[in-house]
Amino acid sequence: MAKRAWVDPGPAPPLGESRARVLEVLRAAGDPVGVQEIAERTGLHPNTARFHLDGLIGAGLGTRRSACLRARCRGVFGPVPSGTLHETQLGRTWVLQAA
Repeated sequence: MAKRAWVDPGPAPPLGESRARVLEVLRAAGDPVGVQEIAERTGLHPNTARFHLDGLIGAGLGTRRSACLRARCRGVFGPVPSGTLHETQLGRTWVLQAA
């Protein structure tokens, strides 16, 4: 039987150009911003901006909440505050690798 070892896959790959621009907009905005504003500031289509926002949230680099104005709600996004440990970073991801 082959010997197997648990190894840490290391840090995640760096962000691509578009996702990095979305993160930059989130950090520069100061206040949470909507998808349309992010799309306008980055030059991306709103669906593409939403795709990158979901990726940033999944990576623990962004946050989402609802903002309601006169009974109409929309999702707004912001960066994870610097120095905050996000729940996805609490545990390590381990990969089973054949030795």
